[in-house]
Amino acid sequence: MRPSDATPGSCKARLEEVLAATKEERGTSPDYRIVAEAAYEWFTDHGAQFFHTPHAEPFMFFEDSILWMDTPDRGRRRLYASILYKQTGMVQTTAGGRTFYEVLANLAVERGEVREHSSWLHSDVSSYTVYFNLNNSEHEIAKITPEGVEIIKNGGNEDGIILEGSRKMAPIHFLPKADPLEAHRILTELVHNNLTCAPGNRDLILEWLSCFLLLDFAGTRPMMRFEGPTSSGKTTASKLISTLLYGEPQQKKSTDAANYTDGSRNPLIVLDNVEVKHLTEDLMTFILTSVTGIAKEKRKIGTDTETVVERPKCLLNTTGIEPLGGELGEILSRSFIIRFEMGEQASECFIEAKVLAAIREHRDLIISALLIRTSQVLAMMRDGAQEQVMRLLHQTLGNHSKRRCNDYLSLMYLMRLSGKPRDEVAKALDMLNPQFEELIASLNRVSQETARESNPIATCLVVLFKAYRHAVGTNEAAFLERYQIDFSDENTIEGARARDLFIALKRLSKDFGLSFNMNTVQQFAQRFSNDIDTIRQAGFEIKVNRSEHSVRRTATYDTTYLA
Repeated sequence: MRPSDATPGSCKARLEEVLAATKEERGTSPDYRIVAEAAYEWFTDHGAQFFHTPHAEPFMFFEDSILWMDTPDRGRRRLYASILYKQTGMVQTTAGGRTFYEVLANLAVERGEVREHSSWLHSDVSSYTVYFNLNNSEHEIAKITPEGVEIIKNGGNEDGIILEGSRKMAPIHFLPKADPLEAHRILTELVHNNLTCAPGNRDLILEWLSCFLLLDFAGTRPMMRFEGPTSSGKTTASKLISTLLYGEPQQKKSTDAANYTDGSRNPLIVLDNVEVKHLTEDLMTFILTSVTGIAKEKRKIGTDTETVVERPKCLLNTTGIEPLGGELGEILSRSFIIRFEMGEQASECFIEAKVLAAIREHRDLIISALLIRTSQVLAMMRDGAQEQVMRLLHQTLGNHSKRRCNDYLSLMYLMRLSGKPRDEVAKALDMLNPQFEELIASLNRVSQETARESNPIATCLVVLFKAYRHAVGTNEAAFLERYQIDFSDENTIEGARARDLFIALKRLSKDFGLSFNMNTVQQFAQRFSNDIDTIRQAGFEIKVNRSEHSVRRTATYDTTYLA
C-alpha cells in the first residue's frame, strides 16, 4: 500500500482510515456507505452545515459557500465536485465514488434542516432587520437593525442565516468608526460631481442606489434609466455606481437567462445601450419581474413535472439614446428617467481611471457609512416614518405618474433624512421637502413627455388629421373611402366607435410605416381607454359618449385635434 499524502486530521486522512478498516473487515472492497457517514461527521465537526429545501434538494454550507449536492446545473455541480475532491479525494465517476456521493446527499436530506437558502441579502421585515453578505475572506455578514450594525459569521450565527456570496462583488470590510459626513464628502467628490445630469438628479441617483439594502421593504424597485446623446456620460455614470457597489465596473450585455441568474445573486444589474429595438418580449418580462419583485416560473431541466422559480432581487440600471416606447406604460410608470448631457459636467478634469481607483480605495468607508445610515432608516421605519412619508406623498402628489414607486420613494426620502437632527426630521415628516417634491415632479414630466411623444395611437391620430387636411380640396372622397371614417371638419371626428378608429389607424399605420402593434378591436379599445389622458396631452380633446351600462367597444368618441 502506497504511503498516504493526506494531512493528519484532514477529511482525506479520516476517510483513508475508514476505507482501510472496512476493507479489512469485509475482506473484499471498502464499504463506501460507512465512508460517506464518516465524511458527514467530519464535515459537521469542521463547521459544515447540511440542509435540504422543502422539495428535498440537498445542499451544504462549507467555507462560506453554498454547495448544491444534487443539481442539473453544471456550474454548481462542478463546484461541489471540486471541493469534495479537494477534501476527500473521492471521484464521482468511480463505482465507490458514486455510492459515496449518493449516500452523502441522502444523509443531507435525512439529517439536515429544511431551509430555503437566501441570496446576497436576507430581510426580516417584521423586526426591521437586514442581513448583507460582505463577501470577504472572514465570511462576515452585516446584521443591520434599528440599534446599529453587528458583524456576524456567515452560517455560524445564532440567527441561522446563510447568505450566498456574489462572484462579482469585491470584499467589503466594515469600519465601525466610519464617519458618515466624511463618507458623504468623498462620495460627492468622486461620484456625485462626476454625473453629467442636473444636480438634483445626481442626488436622486445616489439616494436610489443607497436603498439597495432595503429592497425587501418596497414592492416596486424602480428601474433607473440614463438617457442622452452619444458621449453624454451615461455609461460613465453606470461605471461609477457599479464600481461603488462591486469594486469594478459591471455594465454588460447578456442573455435573458443570464440576467435572471445575475439578478438573484447580485444587488445591481447594469444593461448598457438598451434601445427600443432591443426590447424583446423576454427582456421586457425580465425588466418587469425585476421592478415588481414578482417571480418567473419555468419547467425544471430534466423533468416534466417540476418547476423552478426565478426571482430577481436587485436594482436595475439601463442606458440608451432613445426614450423607451410610450406603449410600455407598465415599465415607464416604474422607471426613473434621467437625462444626461455634457453641458451638465461639473468637473473640468475628469480622468476615469483615477476616479474609479479612488472609489475602490474609499469603498469600505463609503459602504460602511451606508450600512450605518441604513440602520438609522430602519429605526425611523420602526417608529412609523415610512407610513408617514407614504401619506405625505399621497396628500402632496395625489395620483401622480410615479405613484407605483411611492414605497421606494419613501425609502429614498428617509435615506435623505438619515443622520439629520431630530427637529429637522420631524419637520420633514410633517411636510414633504420641496426639493424632493420637485425632483418627483421632474421625473413625472419626463415620463409624461416620453409617453406623449411616443404613444402610437396619438402619433397615428396626428398623422390621420394632417393627412385629411392635405386631402381636402384634392382627393377627399378617395381618402374617406380608403380610411372608412367620417370627419365633421378638418379638426373633428364625431361619433366614431373604437372599431372605426381602429380600422382607420391600422390602415394608416401601414401606409405611412408607423408603429401600431394592435391587432384586434378589443385590444385597441382597451389601450385607447388606458392611454386617453396621454393622448389628450398630445393635443387632442376627447369626449367619451357611453350609456350607463355600455362597454368600451360600444362607446363613441368625439375627437378634436387642437393643433
